[in-house]
Amino acid sequence: MCSHFRHKQQSKDLWNEVDKIVPDYQKQVQWLKEYGCDWMCRIMEILGII
Repeated sequence: MCSHFRHKQQSKDLWNEVDKIVPDYQKQVQWLKEYGCDWMCRIMEILGII
């Protein structure tokens, strides 16, 4: 995402840019917090990494 190149840290400025592009990004962040680790572990199992 180009915004991340402009805002190196995950600052309020970055998230304001994200909000312009994906107004409901908070839902995506919440999903990742709830399911991200399980999803990533499953992918790693499928790939034989763990």
